[in-house]
Amino acid sequence: MGEQEEHLVQTTMAPLAGMTIPPKLTASIRRYQCDLTLFAAALLEGGHEEEVVRRSVETVFESYRDDLVRSIIELREGPDHG
Repeated sequence: MGEQEEHLVQTTMAPLAGMTIPPKLTASIRRYQCDLTLFAAALLEGGHEEEVVRRSVETVFESYRDDLVRSIIELREGPDHG
């Protein structure tokens, strides 16, 4: 993986820096970041322009972020809520 895709993913995932992430989810987030970086690298290696790769990474991340927020809420509420 190169610096270009790592920077692109870090920039896209920057909103997570302001969130309080439960320890149960940190390893999952690291794996997701690695997978997203591999995705960006594959797109770049496939000849896609950086803007297309950026939009694709952002789109995938938006869906993940929504799921992550739901997971955080569920963990905070505990098994008795829901």
